[in-house]
Amino acid sequence: MLYCIRHPYEPLYKVGFTCNVARRMAEYKSHGMLVKPLIVRQGSRADEKRVHAALAPARAYGEWFRCSREAVQLAMQ
Repeated sequence: MLYCIRHPYEPLYKVGFTCNVARRMAEYKSHGMLVKPLIVRQGSRADEKRVHAALAPARAYGEWFRCSREAVQLAMQ
């Protein structure tokens, strides 16, 4: 599954891949990040890489992007 979250303190979005979205959200919580998925859709690691490539000009660091929610939605279609 592909998912997108918004950073709780900064205007950043993260696109990731996981087999268990609920577990992944709990992992963020254990790091002090209370987040919930904004977008969840079927996808593979290859799809995640494609989305990251589409958002590359907006990369802040790692898998975090400084862009609009609409940009993430378009990239994840």
